[in-house]
Amino acid sequence: MRNHPLRKLFGLSPVVIAGIALAGMAMPVRGAGFTVLTDFPQTNGDVDALVVDPANKVVYIGGNFTTVGGKSRNHIAAINAATGAVLDWNPNADNIVFALVLSGTTLYAGGDFTVIGGQARKFLAALDTTTGDATMWNPNPDDGVTALATDDTYIYASGFFTKAGGQNYQGLTKLAISDGTAQAGWNPNPTVYSANLMTDVGIGALGLSVAGTKLYARGIFDKIGGQARYSVAQLNISDGTATAWNPNATQGQLIYALGVSNDTVYLGGTFSTMGGQSRNNIAAVNTTDGSATSWDPNADGIGQAFTFDGSTVYVGGGFTHVGGQARSHLAALDASTGDATEWNPGASSIYVMGVMPGSTIFLGGNPFSQVGGVARTNFAAVTENAVPPVSSSAPVVKISGKKSVTTSQSALTIKGTATVADGSVAVVKVKVGKAGAKSAKGTANWSFKAKLAPGRNVIVVTATGSNGLTSQAVKISVTRR
Repeated sequence: MRNHPLRKLFGLSPVVIAGIALAGMAMPVRGAGFTVLTDFPQTNGDVDALVVDPANKVVYIGGNFTTVGGKSRNHIAAINAATGAVLDWNPNADNIVFALVLSGTTLYAGGDFTVIGGQARKFLAALDTTTGDATMWNPNPDDGVTALATDDTYIYASGFFTKAGGQNYQGLTKLAISDGTAQAGWNPNPTVYSANLMTDVGIGALGLSVAGTKLYARGIFDKIGGQARYSVAQLNISDGTATAWNPNATQGQLIYALGVSNDTVYLGGTFSTMGGQSRNNIAAVNTTDGSATSWDPNADGIGQAFTFDGSTVYVGGGFTHVGGQARSHLAALDASTGDATEWNPGASSIYVMGVMPGSTIFLGGNPFSQVGGVARTNFAAVTENAVPPVSSSAPVVKISGKKSVTTSQSALTIKGTATVADGSVAVVKVKVGKAGAKSAKGTANWSFKAKLAPGRNVIVVTATGSNGLTSQAVKISVTRR
């Protein structure tokens, strides 16, 4: 069984940070600016690929595991992104899954497998997101696939192969989603600057990302698309040729992570210069020419994974200081300034990341042991923002109108508000005379139709907050003539 190529080649090992391991927690564990969602499952092996489907609230993971949350899942699984439940979807791959990419209702998987989704599929397959079955799509590469990307018309695949989709293309190919055939003449033909590296990591790129009409590739190469390019390149999707875009990485500068957001390409690796400027391990370069932007988090260790949400760049890697702050292997960086935000879980050996926008960051590793001081094995879910603290204040109840009323009616509708400074109101109760208390309609703005007995009626209103604290009682006297 093949390990992930970069780990095998460069001997990457986990860097476990000090923390209190709180195993077996059955509730979310809160920290400053984050919450570890402990209802989410863990795996018994590496998580090498992670894709979030926000529309259907699903997280797909691939890797070198056989159980997820205690359920048998060989190398690939689907998890409910809202609840953490392991879904019944189960393609059951017979070997490691290195790469995943989603297009519509189809999940494409690449790796070292030869059977997946109930069918013989060598190294690359298309899986139905409802059933988990392999579709008829079958490019049949002759060796392992390590990276995938899509523009929803084609699948771009890289890896160890020298043939796929009916064409003899080394390590990088463009495959039609319609039938799995390789586009004739599309052959970036990446070459590796060392025969030893070729043996260990394959010929093609180890990471791919599509943005508009361009394909970004990172890997161990010194020539690609007909041009000299070390480790990272921008290719024309139309014909596979390299553009003039060039961050000027040099031989020996390794790119472990590449992400594209808006007009910026984010790079992580083992470099000290990028895009013509001094940049330590993490950099942002323009999509136009590859020149470095002013964004400079100045990390003291490698950047190994990116994900994006709005104006925040989330990064995982081998650093302990980034964006001007102490951050252990996991940080949220302002996309404008490069400064670290207050979000600070801390983690170990982050390898892949994904985000449910406005909600949750998903983390995978190999191996992965903790996040936020909480024991998590290989997979974790952490909120983007802190869960609001439990209120320390009791609600305040107010009744609209006069506190003493005389009426000839047999019932009277009373209204009011119930608020709490730093929490929420769970329930408002209204008691009329000796009758049992009843919940009013609504909470923050409530109303209640009280049935009145002849003579004086005392109506008592209380509210209980989500923290269990109860307001002082507010009374109104209603006399029925």
